Amino acid sequence: MLSKQGGMSLIEVLGALAISAILLSGLTALVDSSLADTKADQAGAYQAAIGAAAAHYLADNYGVLAISANIGVTKPVTLTALKNAGEISPLQAAANVYGQTPCLLVRARNASPTNPAIVLDALVVTEGGQAIGDASIAYVAAQAGKGGGYINSLNSAVAQGSGGAWSLSAATTPTLNQFNSVSCSGQPANAGHLVTALLSNGAGQSSQDFLYRNKVPGMDVLNQMQTPIGMANGAAVDPGTACGSVAAIATDKTNGSLLYCNKISGTWQGSGSSWKAPVDTYASLPAGDAVGDVRMVKNISRAFTVDPSGKWVALAVDQNGDMNVPGKLAVGGDANIRGDANIHGNATIDANATVGGGATVGASVIAGGAGTFGGAVSGQSVEAKDWIVGQTVQVWKEGKEGDVCHIFTADPKIILNRIGTIVLESRSPMPGHTPTALICSGVPGNARLVRLVS
Repeated sequence: MLSKQGGMSLIEVLGALAISAILLSGLTALVDSSLADTKADQAGAYQAAIGAAAAHYLADNYGVLAISANIGVTKPVTLTALKNAGEISPLQAAANVYGQTPCLLVRARNASPTNPAIVLDALVVTEGGQAIGDASIAYVAAQAGKGGGYINSLNSAVAQGSGGAWSLSAATTPTLNQFNSVSCSGQPANAGHLVTALLSNGAGQSSQDFLYRNKVPGMDVLNQMQTPIGMANGAAVDPGTACGSVAAIATDKTNGSLLYCNKISGTWQGSGSSWKAPVDTYASLPAGDAVGDVRMVKNISRAFTVDPSGKWVALAVDQNGDMNVPGKLAVGGDANIRGDANIHGNATIDANATVGGGATVGASVIAGGAGTFGGAVSGQSVEAKDWIVGQTVQVWKEGKEGDVCHIFTADPKIILNRIGTIVLESRSPMPGHTPTALICSGVPGNARLVRLVS
């Protein structure tokens, strides 16, 4: 009898091996493609990081680079220079995954034949290393961020942006050769290398987004803010605290007012003027202003200041029309007072004094001219070189007939019928009679009180 044995024939084994080889080949190609994509992604991310750092470098150094001396000149900036300027981490690798090193190439030019403003065109190129194949380089450029592009082997005289966003060639201004006239490594960018464009008013150009620290010739707008500056918490300080000796500004942590660093005292100080914005009425004067601040009240046209207690007080006439002078009041001309004048010390007036009401003085009243009062005059002594006119003159000094007294010599001499000081007799009057008036009579140095009315 014949027996049958189970198993695989040689043909079946060979067929299985062939299928496995095909599958393995496909898997290897798939793995290689995945690795190539990963490598391309890494190269694109590296180029994007360098491009962003280069854009910041241009913004921070625009005023230094955009000068007349640099027009038509290509300036190379190395990765080391970007690191030293703080534009990128010092840990950034020196080359991408293809071994290509980055280089920033900067050219200055006039904006147009009719516009002399100086603008910058810049490229971030890769140099040396392994050339990126045409099949991958477009993909790498697409991952390189804003302005990403490349030079391929099919047309090595042209640098082009991803998706055709931009191009540089011998026919453009500037040309690709003008940029490639210099390099950072001695190996100008060529086929198989990446190019990121930071062209004036083009992709990646950020000059209009920054306030420049240095003057940019012909570009005043770069030194102008277009919106209010908002100060963060780090710029809010307490007045009087230390600030060093540098020129700086900040805001008051309490009320938001502007402060500056006083280089002499080394402390934060107010902006200088104590005059603040006017208000409509006295009731509108705000709380919280600093001691010494001054504001005008518009409806009464008067100024008020903050005293040490934090209250608003009048600089002169207050909201009620009153004026309080704690010390002396000197008037060089006429003093015209329509109400009562209450003075608790001496009143010395070099010219005429006209008071519509009464005048009450705690000490002496001395007037160099005429003293005219609409009401009563009250004081320890009243002295006038010319005359005193009033409804009532109250005299509080008393004396006895024959007492020594002082006689006042009138000046100027044209005044006749001189009269001396009048006092009241100190003795008690007879019942039903008023006290007798005594007058100082005689000559200066030898005057006595005599009875005015017998």
